[in-house]
Amino acid sequence: MRWATFVVLTFLCIALELSLRGVLELRSIGGISPSFVAPLAVFVSMFAPRMTALWSCLLLGLLMDISTPIAPHAGASFYIFGPYALGYVFGGFMILQLRPMVFRQRSLTIGFLTALCLFAVALVTVAIFIIRSWYAPDPSIYPISPSATGEMLRRFGIALYSGIFAILFGWLLLTTLPFWGFPTTTHRRVGRW
Repeated sequence: MRWATFVVLTFLCIALELSLRGVLELRSIGGISPSFVAPLAVFVSMFAPRMTALWSCLLLGLLMDISTPIAPHAGASFYIFGPYALGYVFGGFMILQLRPMVFRQRSLTIGFLTALCLFAVALVTVAIFIIRSWYAPDPSIYPISPSATGEMLRRFGIALYSGIFAILFGWLLLTTLPFWGFPTTTHRRVGRW
């Protein structure tokens, strides 16, 4: 895998996620917005060697930790390094287990696996926030209040919305396949859904 391509697309996806979060947000369904980083993590996990895929998912998760502050009701926001990093590694590992069973060069596959990956990320991050809220002086500052079930439902909505959005974004990622230098990639024209 060419790391230069990964770095360029990572910063592009982070910039799109942060700048378009308010534009693509569905406020009527609880303020959910699609992820641009998760389809990239799925794409890399489908084509890169195992350790490269896991390291790239860890880096993407750390960047999500940096770009997603925890904002308490009254006070300054702060960052927790680890929930998204561990979540994206778990999601990437799940994709690595599923990639022999799917058609890799289909945007529908990227959309479906993005939804699964984000659901796995949600399981890990919400579990970490629940554990941290047990011993925190003020448990209401974590994004699991008023309930962990409500937060999981919100994140499940984000996973579904991102999966639908990732069908188009996955097609765009598949068109960049020749620039990645993946070891076993056949460079065919990607025009099928």
